[in-house]
Amino acid sequence: MVVYGLMMLLTVAPLAWADADAVVRSVYERLHRNPEMGHAEFETAKVIRAELERAGFSEFVDAPSLKTEVIAVLRTERPGPTICLRAELDALEILEDSTHDLCSVVPGRMHACGHDAHAAMLLGAALRLKNDQRVNGTVVFLWQPAEEIKGGADDLVNDSTLHKLGVEKMFAQHVFPGLPVGVVRIAPGPVLAGSNYYSVTVQGRGSHAAYPHQGDDVPSCLANIAAGLTSLPARKMNVLEEPCIMSVAWIDCDTSHTYNVLPGECSFGGTVRAYIDIADSIQNGGTIESLMTQYITNTAEAYGCTAALRLRRGAPPTVNNPQLCDALLAAAHEFPALRADGQSIQRMTAEDFAYYTHEFPSLYFSLGIAQDGLGEGGIHTSEFTIHPDALAVGADLMVWLAQWSTRR
Repeated sequence: MVVYGLMMLLTVAPLAWADADAVVRSVYERLHRNPEMGHAEFETAKVIRAELERAGFSEFVDAPSLKTEVIAVLRTERPGPTICLRAELDALEILEDSTHDLCSVVPGRMHACGHDAHAAMLLGAALRLKNDQRVNGTVVFLWQPAEEIKGGADDLVNDSTLHKLGVEKMFAQHVFPGLPVGVVRIAPGPVLAGSNYYSVTVQGRGSHAAYPHQGDDVPSCLANIAAGLTSLPARKMNVLEEPCIMSVAWIDCDTSHTYNVLPGECSFGGTVRAYIDIADSIQNGGTIESLMTQYITNTAEAYGCTAALRLRRGAPPTVNNPQLCDALLAAAHEFPALRADGQSIQRMTAEDFAYYTHEFPSLYFSLGIAQDGLGEGGIHTSEFTIHPDALAVGADLMVWLAQWSTRR
């Protein structure tokens, strides 16, 4: 896979950018201090919409499946395609490091995934594109709720809101800790894994802890299944060509922490992350689902137990459209800082922008946020930060994408 680093150096109208920049910074700080959870981003949505209305946006679309989305439509009345630029709104239940200069004021909640920055950057792009003669066709600006939980992108796809608007292409970005400010990465093909949820319930005969032979030692059976499951992809799949991670996230034996009882039922669960669907064929035969089922069943039987696997699909893999990506890279001559850096952007994290990539030709970018000691902490951690200079780069990216993709 060829991977590229992209530094956006755009020429913009100074006064327009100065005005938009002030709004972006102010909105970002306001959203960061006041994080809201998925499907409850009411004040966040009000802030975004108020700024759009102040800038003269008048066409807004309500999605029947959502309550806190903001969808603004810019019709240039010039010939061109309909594209969609997307950002997210929701926060996480994480207590932010109180030493941060910019910190959440809501106990136990923070923007630890950069959605506040994404929302502010897209707002900045919308303000700058409102009267930009270099953009054609129609631009749909989407601030999507509930990326961190089910019912954001998947519901929006299922209710056909974007299809009814005639969207032909979609673009999004995500902050990338450790990547320097001013650098944007893009690569064709799969860039994020699909994430699926599983649980396993193991049942057998319980017993006193002094007499495990009188039962089936269900906890030991569970421990062996769980430990073996995490190494199963490395033993049964070609992980270089079929990346897959099976993680155990929780264990429950429901004995009220009694020390001398071996329970008759235990359960555990976690995620299965892969670049293929759990029902797709793998090189060694079968599927991820059948591989898990066979291993779990056989291990349980060795203990005299039974085990039931429950699998629930989450977001599919996020796939950058190869043709659209190639076309983007063909415009590299416009930006001297566009370069191949030889570093992979493939990750085993997942996100629901994936649903759009399976409906529309789409591109998903990684945005650098690291500078002067900020932007190094990992996403979904209390140490997460971004350097504010990244806001301008992200807004630049969205502006250029609208200009480039609607003139083609």
